[in-house]
Amino acid sequence: MSQNTDQYVYGGQDPEILAQQQMYNWQTAAGQQTAVNNVLRDLGYNPYAANPFVQQMKGLGQGYSQHWLAQHAMNPQLTAASLPASFASYRDMLQNSFRNGSMIADISRTGGGMRDLVGSMRNYSSQLASGIPADQLNPYMAYLQPQMATGQGTADFLSNLYAPLMGRGMQQAYGAGLGALADTAGRNIAQAHDVTGDIWKYFFGF
Repeated sequence: MSQNTDQYVYGGQDPEILAQQQMYNWQTAAGQQTAVNNVLRDLGYNPYAANPFVQQMKGLGQGYSQHWLAQHAMNPQLTAASLPASFASYRDMLQNSFRNGSMIADISRTGGGMRDLVGSMRNYSSQLASGIPADQLNPYMAYLQPQMATGQGTADFLSNLYAPLMGRGMQQAYGAGLGALADTAGRNIAQAHDVTGDIWKYFFGF
């Protein structure tokens, strides 16, 4: 499965959904930033204004996008049938989070639930190994799990999730710490000759 193809998410021709996909695409970092900018416009803000509140919201939007994806990936009830509506859902949840000021709490909730996310990723891997086709499983996990299947991928996810909550100096230190942890996890899984691919056991220790 390609991780960077819009056709994976929506291959139809509905003009409204295609427009939503262009404006509120959750699949890539660039798409997420565009979505945050467009949601700010929807709420009446200029995303490029030298306004501390707007700039803080733009920063938090990066972490919130990781929260949104993780929460959807852990929902076993979601199937490919939910994908056409995913862009509008992403937009609406961003708008609600901006309005009610819950972004920091939402991001922290996902960060504190990494054990649950890892468990969901392990379950997804087991289902694939049992022969269940990916298109019958949670499509958001099909997007997220391959990204986090390496130590560096997991580090990148955590950095994107948490960095918006930190000052620049702390962001740099946190990123460096995650990079070192990813390197250590990679060495340890290689030394253990662990062929399961469960990098999270060595990254998180559970």
